[in-house]
Amino acid sequence: MSFKIPDGWESYHREIKNCFESLIHANVIQGLRLLSLNAWYSNFKTAEEKYLAAHLLDSLVYRTEPMLNSSCKQLVSKILPQVLRKLEYPIYDIEQFTKSLQQENLPIVFTPVKCDTPGKSGETLIRIFKRVNDIHNSKLIHPEAIENLPENIKFVVIIDDMVGTGMQFKNFYTKYKFANHSKGKLLKIIYIPLMAHQKGIEKLKSECPELKLFPIEVLSQQHNFFRSKDTESNIWFKDKVNTVEDVQLFYKELLQKYSINSKNPFGHGQLGLTVFTSFSSPNNSLNIFYTRKHPDWAPLLKR
Repeated sequence: MSFKIPDGWESYHREIKNCFESLIHANVIQGLRLLSLNAWYSNFKTAEEKYLAAHLLDSLVYRTEPMLNSSCKQLVSKILPQVLRKLEYPIYDIEQFTKSLQQENLPIVFTPVKCDTPGKSGETLIRIFKRVNDIHNSKLIHPEAIENLPENIKFVVIIDDMVGTGMQFKNFYTKYKFANHSKGKLLKIIYIPLMAHQKGIEKLKSECPELKLFPIEVLSQQHNFFRSKDTESNIWFKDKVNTVEDVQLFYKELLQKYSINSKNPFGHGQLGLTVFTSFSSPNNSLNIFYTRKHPDWAPLLKR
């Protein structure tokens, strides 16, 4: 069998493009440019490629800066107080708690995830987090500073945008010896990523049992672009016509045709995600959205 396109695919192709154009014009999707959208859509030449492009765009999950601002506010006003209560540090007044973060007296510090992987920007996220919550400078540290924290600090909160397989975070966690400090200094290490895949959650819970992990949004196999229908294991859920194998094969051939890096064609860890933010492109997501490896290929997103 081979990748098939259904009758009427042209209407679907136009509908998805028109929808995104309207959202960009209305400033609902901030950070995406109409010029980039048109250029990326024009990469796809054949009918089959255009049909796949429509499904890719239709599956795009894009977190704009206002959405990230909202998540950062939710982290402080809802998630963190709930976590602290579970750790026997009760928060009785949310408003007073958020105001206290503008001062030096709370036993809490925040740190980003430092990573050399392209597409990750912990420093950018921590700046957004600080700005929207007006966090006092003394409450923000670099991870290496955990070696010399004052004795009054009892909680270290690690802020991150995305956990995929959990491998990158595990390396970071090991490098800065968070587990040792948790035991030696009786610190509570709290990890709050804005998004986390179930695969990574399971890995970290197994390998970092002392870590207090509380993601704001959980991703799963349901977010895999190449997943099958729930009832028919070999049929692609997007159009219920093609098989998963045919879609994957066609996608890999498309990457090869345009000399797009296909080392991890379905994203790192085979997660097949189409999830991005206004400042990061996780390597668990499909690189067809952001690649710049081929001079004739126009990316939709920045890496």
